[in-house]
Amino acid sequence: MPIPISYTAVLSAILRTTGDPVRVHPGEDALSHHMTPTNLVLKDGEGEPLSVSVESLSLSMENDLLCRDRTVHLSGPFGVNPVSREAFIKHSPLTQSEICSAAPDPKEIAGKATISGIGKVVNVSLTLVDNLTDEEEQWHLTVDAEHKIFDPKVIFMLCPSLSPPLVVIEWSLLTWLLLSLHLT
Repeated sequence: MPIPISYTAVLSAILRTTGDPVRVHPGEDALSHHMTPTNLVLKDGEGEPLSVSVESLSLSMENDLLCRDRTVHLSGPFGVNPVSREAFIKHSPLTQSEICSAAPDPKEIAGKATISGIGKVVNVSLTLVDNLTDEEEQWHLTVDAEHKIFDPKVIFMLCPSLSPPLVVIEWSLLTWLLLSLHLT
């Protein structure tokens, strides 16, 4: 019997927490889903830092939650909520590391995020970037793809009594930015 292919995209990035964790489903026991607002620093078309909001979603105990105003490294499935269009990363205490409480210089961490995974490619384009200061040519690769990811917040809002299925999500502008800016 063949093993089913997972179309999950995985993000690995340094993020800055901007708020306190909030329980997704009130009434869950000690182990529960929590959302924490964070910022991911990308590079814009001119190479300058661009801050993008990303919700971090973790299934963890109270003592493993992220704290406000911390710099952390998170790794996990990445997606976009199909209802609110918010980007989020799903992680666990095993895939999170606190780096420091000080805010790093955005220029130092801009464009350092990586995204990987297997997805259903919908469209691919390659564009030559005009950059007069560089002697080497630079290209932006844009990949439009579909992938699956679980978002308990959306599933709970749609039908709280069902066990959470996978939700098919198209990559958004944020994913396009991550791919095109990281591969420059």
